[in-house]
Amino acid sequence: MEISLKKVNSGYDEIILENINMEIEECSWTFIIGKTGSGKSTLLQTIGFLLNNIQGEILWKGINLSNSQNLKKFREATGYMFQYTEKQFFNNTIKEEIEYILIKKKVSREEIDRNVNEVLKLLKLSNEILNKSPYEISGGQKRLVALASILVTSPKLLLLDEPTAGLDLENKKLFFDVLK
Repeated sequence: MEISLKKVNSGYDEIILENINMEIEECSWTFIIGKTGSGKSTLLQTIGFLLNNIQGEILWKGINLSNSQNLKKFREATGYMFQYTEKQFFNNTIKEEIEYILIKKKVSREEIDRNVNEVLKLLKLSNEILNKSPYEISGGQKRLVALASILVTSPKLLLLDEPTAGLDLENKKLFFDVLK
């Protein structure tokens, strides 16, 4: 199993999800569907161990994530895209957004430039977008920039919350082609 939840309760200030048991296979695509307000985003944030109020057991490849060292390894291997991508932006330019994690990991300038160019090419984004603010581009472009900031690190696991919202048909196809 890639991810396993055992008797998990979670939420923000109060428990929203109760007694969740689920397993996600390695190398699989798992889609979580439900009505608005049914807890899909809360479940994804629980799997990503992004909430403070989590009870029960969350395992990644059989390793318990309640241990801080295990959680650190999990986070290094995971890319997470928020439902509202602007919530994950905090830099002044798109270039800074995409490069941020690589700089934090002390990757060489040469490797940063190579990875950024590869991800821009992959997502069919022009270099001209790099100097723009992530807040002055379209919603669809924000999705692609958020994905670029995740893919630049070559994560092993992707947790994507409504990743194609706001994308036209052409960009939805591009998005899924890139994920494949």
